[in-house]
Amino acid sequence: MIWLTGAQGMLGRELALLFEEAGWEFVGSDRERDIADGVSTAAFLDQVRPQWIVNAAAYTAVDRAEKEKAEAFNVNDRGPEILAQEAAKRGISLVHFSTDYVFNGEGTEPYGEDDPTGPIQVYGKSKLAGERKVLESCSHALVLRISWLYGLYGQNFVAKILQLARERDSLSVVSDQWGSPTWARTLAESVVWRIALPKGPWGLFHLSDEGAISWHHFAETIVQMAWEKGLIDEKKPVRPVSTEKYPTQARRPRYSVLDKGKAKAAGFQVHPWRNNLGCYLDALKEKEGCR
Repeated sequence: MIWLTGAQGMLGRELALLFEEAGWEFVGSDRERDIADGVSTAAFLDQVRPQWIVNAAAYTAVDRAEKEKAEAFNVNDRGPEILAQEAAKRGISLVHFSTDYVFNGEGTEPYGEDDPTGPIQVYGKSKLAGERKVLESCSHALVLRISWLYGLYGQNFVAKILQLARERDSLSVVSDQWGSPTWARTLAESVVWRIALPKGPWGLFHLSDEGAISWHHFAETIVQMAWEKGLIDEKKPVRPVSTEKYPTQARRPRYSVLDKGKAKAAGFQVHPWRNNLGCYLDALKEKEGCR
């Protein structure tokens, strides 16, 4: 039995589909169950008795978190801490997801798991606090730091670029922030692979798609590939802009590429970002019944 939190989110829906395909018994929850409520969480675990918790619940509104600090820390810090503590008491294994935003972005080489952290916004601080609580509280915990997540369900950067490419004559995207995308489907497949192992790695791993790109290059490639696949009718120009010309409430790291060497050595599959983007666009085309 698996308890999947955040089951209605972008990653949660991918995980639920793969759990169903694998024939695994699981129970999904979303906002109706507050993981930061210790009494309720303990009672639910005693009722369901899962062998695994996969925590896909998260507060991800990066800009809004600057004004909603308490809510961000409740979901991203207190909730995971309670899950980890209760899992440890019952011998339950836990999968938790963190973010590249735990880094300050001042580096120039891919970040390893042991590199110093230094989040520069409330969201990153809340996620760093949560991942630390999970690792401190539960010895059978797997924490995956991911970056630039996109998928078929919910709002994300790729979907937004496709929308703008259909609505506008041109697009402007920041060109001085670098990272690596993560397709929700292959991330979910990695989680399924790990759960299926009789025993395997625990601890902190970086897991995103392979490659280092800017948001601008990512957007250009989205438009080009979407046009080639018939998802948009016209290939619109994508103009580079600096971060200073696109101000946001929360600061973003300028460089947050993750080093996946540890994950690959442990057996996790890491795919090139361009390949995953192409597969995503094919899946989106099939989902929309396009054209």
